[in-house]
Amino acid sequence: MFSKAKIKFEILLLQMLILLASSLSNASDINFQKYSIPNLGEISIPLNMELQGGRYKELNNEVLEIINARADLGLSQDGRYVFQQKGLNSFDKNGFNTYARIIIHTTLGNYSEYASLKDPYALTAFERNQLSQQLRTQTTQSLAKINIKIIRWYGINPVKINDQNALEISYLRQLGNNPYVAVRAYYFENNDREHLVTVSYRLSDEKVWKPLFIKSLKSLKIINR
Repeated sequence: MFSKAKIKFEILLLQMLILLASSLSNASDINFQKYSIPNLGEISIPLNMELQGGRYKELNNEVLEIINARADLGLSQDGRYVFQQKGLNSFDKNGFNTYARIIIHTTLGNYSEYASLKDPYALTAFERNQLSQQLRTQTTQSLAKINIKIIRWYGINPVKINDQNALEISYLRQLGNNPYVAVRAYYFENNDREHLVTVSYRLSDEKVWKPLFIKSLKSLKIINR
């Protein structure tokens, strides 16, 4: 015979599994839209995200200006494209139930100022460790100015994104007492320009956003300079 407590536990567990399966199914069923990004190339974005725009973008730009004035982080709206969970542009309350971003930022330079997109990052273990420690210190100090702390630093790794060489920087961060956010930034050198593609999502929603962002990254096609 099952006790009432055990029956309630079994029902609760079943409900949790159904919710988990539903979230995973929804993620796998979501379609993508292809975007052409000036000075970069193209990328496909899941349809449960939107390109930041309208009044919401204006407010974010104002916040960036305040942050730059107070903390001097060097943030710029130029060459910056932000994709966010759908609903924020219209201030839909459901849009604030999660957090997800794909941010693309391109900086233009001079011819041969950067390495070729096809050149791999040849780093020794010592060089990678040194660079990782340097970036960790810089990132920690910069984010601390706006009340964001690094919870866990995963380091840097040379990777290939759609046969394009990049340097991946990944860490877990927290704004104030808000939920943890997982961050992965991909740095590409491309002859006369550099590209930074950053994906981030609330860690508690990883099962939904991580597979979608993997697909987006695999679709990234950068114009080889």
